[in-house]
Amino acid sequence: MNKIKIDIVGKTNQKLKRINDEISESKTMMELYNEFVQFIYSSDVKDIVETHFYDLEKDRESNYHILGNLAVAKGLTLPLTFINGKSTFHGGIANNSIYQEIKKIMNMG
Repeated sequence: MNKIKIDIVGKTNQKLKRINDEISESKTMMELYNEFVQFIYSSDVKDIVETHFYDLEKDRESNYHILGNLAVAKGLTLPLTFINGKSTFHGGIANNSIYQEIKKIMNMG
């Protein structure tokens, strides 16, 4: 099975609260991404997942720069989560929801 690609598109230092969590203080998108990476690479899917964070302000050469700006223009909120290139979630990094999507893809393959 090919690796499942999880790409998070956001702004490194922009703060927000994590989805489906009881954290009361805001964290930056990069802090939440790092927590997601730790979560996913300590799970049973670690060997079939590849993760990357694309910063809309810095990664201007990425296709996600264009997609991210179009999504924001259409009203979606950052960060955006793409799984195998498909826009899947927006507005936060939902560790458990992303994990469940990975499991669904594994079961299809």
